[in-house]
Amino acid sequence: MNASVKVGIIGDFSFMYNAHHATNHALEHSKNLFEANLDYYWIRTSEIADGSDNILDNFDGIIIAPGPYQSDFFMKLVIKKIAHKEIPVLGTGEPFKMYLEYLGTKFYSESANDIISDNENKSNHFEKLYLQDPNGKLLKMYGSRPLVEYSSVRYSLNPEIQKFLEHNAIDVLAKEENGNLLAFSDKEKPYMKFSVFCPQVLSSEALPHPIFTTFIEEILKFKLIPKVI
Repeated sequence: MNASVKVGIIGDFSFMYNAHHATNHALEHSKNLFEANLDYYWIRTSEIADGSDNILDNFDGIIIAPGPYQSDFFMKLVIKKIAHKEIPVLGTGEPFKMYLEYLGTKFYSESANDIISDNENKSNHFEKLYLQDPNGKLLKMYGSRPLVEYSSVRYSLNPEIQKFLEHNAIDVLAKEENGNLLAFSDKEKPYMKFSVFCPQVLSSEALPHPIFTTFIEEILKFKLIPKVI
C-alpha cells in the first residue's frame, strides 16, 4: 500500500504570484517519483499565528512559501512555532531571512537588526544566482543539474555573525562566490532547510527539482521512524 503524505504550505496564497503556483507544481512534479499519495493544503499565516500549535501536527511536512505575507508579525510567530517542531520543513524566499533572524537572536544577539539586511532587490524581479557548493551537499542532490537558481529577494549577512552561525547553528548548503549565504539547513534539525532562492520556479514535470524531491524523501523517512511517546 502506498504511503499517504500530507504537506501543509504556509503562506498567503495569491493567484497573482507565480512562485505560489510554482510551489504547487513542484510538489506535483516530485510526487510522481514516489510510491506515495501526496496531498497538500495551503494554510494562511494568520491561521498558524492565531491558532493552536496542534495545527502543524496534522501534517507530515511543512513548506513555507515565499511572500508577500499578510503580516511580518504573523510570520515571526509562525517561524517560532515551526522551530519547535520536529518535522521536515522547506522554506524558500523570505523565510530564509526570518529563520536566520530567529537563529541569530537565539544563539548570538537579541537584536535581529544586527544579523541580516532587509531585501536589497528593490525591483522584486527574479535574478539569476550561481551557487557555490562548499561542502558537496548540493552536488549529492543536484547531480548533473546546473547549480543555477532564481530569487526575487537578496540579503546580506553580517560576515562575523554568518561565521558564528555556521559554526553553531547552521550547515551551509550554498553560497555566492563572494561567500554570502544562499541556502542552509538547521544544524540541530537538518531536515529543516531554507533557501533565499525559489527552486520551485525551475521545476518541471520532466525534471522535478531535487530540493523538492529531497523534501518528500525526508518526509517518507520520518514516517518510517516510530515516534517516541
